[in-house]
Amino acid sequence: MTGERIVPVDENRTIPESLIAHLGKKYRISLADNVEEASEMMHSNDVDFVLLCRRSPGITGRHMVGLLELRTEEYSENVVQRVPSVQLRIQRVEDFIRASCEKRAILQEAAKVAFLCPVHLSRVFKRETGRTIAQYKSEARIRKAQQLLAKSDWSVEEIAGVVGYMNTRHFREMFKRIVECTPSEYRKKQKNRENNGHSTR
Repeated sequence: MTGERIVPVDENRTIPESLIAHLGKKYRISLADNVEEASEMMHSNDVDFVLLCRRSPGITGRHMVGLLELRTEEYSENVVQRVPSVQLRIQRVEDFIRASCEKRAILQEAAKVAFLCPVHLSRVFKRETGRTIAQYKSEARIRKAQQLLAKSDWSVEEIAGVVGYMNTRHFREMFKRIVECTPSEYRKKQKNRENNGHSTR
């Protein structure tokens, strides 16, 4: 049954995405770039059908829709869950990025969380959040750094490494761009607030 739920489609992204829009409200459908990725998605049991993107000479978009509709009709009586909404998939990705922001490469793992191929996830994430995955990861790193600057006595260099920056100068530049002050200035402000809070009690 697993093989019948992997549908080969043309590598032109327009057609697979139109198929997801056509049947995605009823079934959990994801895109895969290769057979290994498609097989892994199927064995996870969190997706009903996988569209395997590859060249399909002589197969039109209409043929693809017909093939997928035929397979979904055969499968529909066994479907017990509806497809997770786009918003839910993006929320899962955001949660994953916040928890793993220190990692250097994150797109492939995030795509698995959303059950989408990396290219499609990048496009959907930008559309839904207005930010790229790289931008969101940078913001998550800086937010984590803010917490560490306020709650720990670690040096700026140590914090930079903990949140994923091997280059402290790059960390300082990114921090200032997002928070609009340097890490040291931010820590000083937080200490002053804390001291003022204690003095008023």
